[in-house]
Amino acid sequence: MKCYLKARLPVETTTLEEVSSTTEPTTVGPTTEQTTDGPTTEQTTDSPATEPTTDGPTTEATTDGPTTAQVTHDPTDAPTTIPESTTTEDLSTQCGYAPNAAPQIYGGNNATQHEWPWMTHVTKHNSGNSYGSCGGTIISARTILTAAHCVWDDNTDAVADVSKMEVHTECHLSRFRLGNTCITYDTESIIVPNGFHMSNFTFNDIALIITDAPIALSLDKAWPICLPGPGSVRPPNGTEMTVTGWGIPEFGERTHPILKEAVVQTVGDQECDRQYSGPHSDSIICVTGITGATCSGDSGGPLLTQDERGLWVQYGLTSFGALGKCGVNEGNDGSDLFEGYTETTDDNNIMMATWIRDNMVM
Repeated sequence: MKCYLKARLPVETTTLEEVSSTTEPTTVGPTTEQTTDGPTTEQTTDSPATEPTTDGPTTEATTDGPTTAQVTHDPTDAPTTIPESTTTEDLSTQCGYAPNAAPQIYGGNNATQHEWPWMTHVTKHNSGNSYGSCGGTIISARTILTAAHCVWDDNTDAVADVSKMEVHTECHLSRFRLGNTCITYDTESIIVPNGFHMSNFTFNDIALIITDAPIALSLDKAWPICLPGPGSVRPPNGTEMTVTGWGIPEFGERTHPILKEAVVQTVGDQECDRQYSGPHSDSIICVTGITGATCSGDSGGPLLTQDERGLWVQYGLTSFGALGKCGVNEGNDGSDLFEGYTETTDDNNIMMATWIRDNMVM
C-alpha cells in the first residue's frame, strides 16, 4: 500500500569543530535525527525527494574511498559468522546476548557503557565538515542494518557513494563527541531493496552496509543482534519493546552525547492509519512511546524485545517519527502519537527477514 506520510526523521548535521561538549542532557528518551545547529549527529531536509524515474539502486560500491578500516585492534581474529540463536545452554555464545541491558526506566535513560553491544553510529559525509548521522546494528562481522534514508544522498538523488559512509562500533558517547571510544570502519558496499526512493521513503526503508573489513566482535563491546527467522511475524499489538539512539530530545535541541534507551509499545495498523489519514506501508510497525520517543538522529536504530531465553531480537528499525512532533508521546489533545519502524520479519508477505539474510555478508 502507498504510504501517505511525508514526515521522515531528518538526518542531523554537525561539524566536527562544533562538537566538544560531553555534558549529559537533562531531557528524556532517545531521538531520531536533527535539523538544527546543535552538535552531534545527522541531518537532512524534511521535504520529500524528487519523484523516481527508475526502480532505484540496489547496491553501490566504488573504489574511491579508503580501503582499510580504521580500527584500534586487529580484526583478523574476529568471528566471521553471525552467532545463530540456538537452544544451547551457553547463551553467551548467542546473538542478542546483553546481560546488562535494563531499559525499564521512566522518561528514558542513559544507557550504560556497552549495554547494547550491537549498536553502531552510522555517519555520512555531506560536504566540508558537515556529517549526517543515524543509528544501526551489527548483524554479522561484515554487515550493519540501518534505514535506507540514512544512506541516501539528496544531492545526487541516489544511494550515497561508499566513500562518504562510515560505521562506528563500540560507541557510548556520540561519534562527534570528544573522548568517544568508537572504532571506525569504512564501507565496501551499500544494499537497498529494489524500488526504494526518497519520494516514498517509508516503503522498504531498510539498508545493509557492508564494511570493508570484518568488525572485531567481542561479547562485551561489539556483538550481533538476533533477527527474526524465515516465516517470522511481527509481535502482537501491545507488545512492549525497547529503542535506542543518540538522537535529539525534540526539534531545535542538540542530540544526546550519550546513548539513550526508552520503552515503546506496538499499536495496530487500523489505529495507526487513523492518525495518518490513510493506509501506511505494509512494511511499517507503528508504536507509541511509554518512557520516551524517537527523534532526529535515531533513524536506523533498533526496535527490540527479548525472546523466552532473554536474548534480544530486532523486529524493526526507526524510520519516521510522530506527525509534527519529536521525542513526545502525546498530542496536544492528549492522544497517543505514533512512530513508524520498518519491520524485519517476513510478515504481510514483505519478506524482509528473507531479504536481509539473502543479502548480508557473513
